[in-house]
Amino acid sequence: MTLLEVLVALMIIGVSVGVVFQALAGSRRIAIRAENVLEATRIANNLLSNPVLLNDLMAAGTGAIEDVVADTPGWRYSLTSSPLYIGQPEERNTSEIAGIFDLQLCLFKEAETQKAFCLNRWYRDQRQNVAMPATRRPSQFRPRS
Repeated sequence: MTLLEVLVALMIIGVSVGVVFQALAGSRRIAIRAENVLEATRIANNLLSNPVLLNDLMAAGTGAIEDVVADTPGWRYSLTSSPLYIGQPEERNTSEIAGIFDLQLCLFKEAETQKAFCLNRWYRDQRQNVAMPATRRPSQFRPRS
């Protein structure tokens, strides 16, 4: 083997090792992101199924609650409530649906202040006794005789 062949072989090995390490670093970033999304999903599920938190938000009416997540250090949340409207915001004939609110939950990890995990969900206020519109039953099919 000549010196030139050895140098070419070392260069090929060096490039391939660099590519492998870059792929490993990329997969680690993806794994960290997936862990954060999984944790945010768990926290969102816990917050949106907490009746005390939702009753406090409904008692305040339209507004926002911002706090740290009690059982998970390093996370904070913002939960806002607004009435649910049918129609486009640009249109003049939008109508409010009584007793149903549009909740927006945003979760923030303390270390990553600019990244947020946000979701919207409709919530029916259980404290109000609002009669929901009755749905029409489809007419029964009767064959002609």
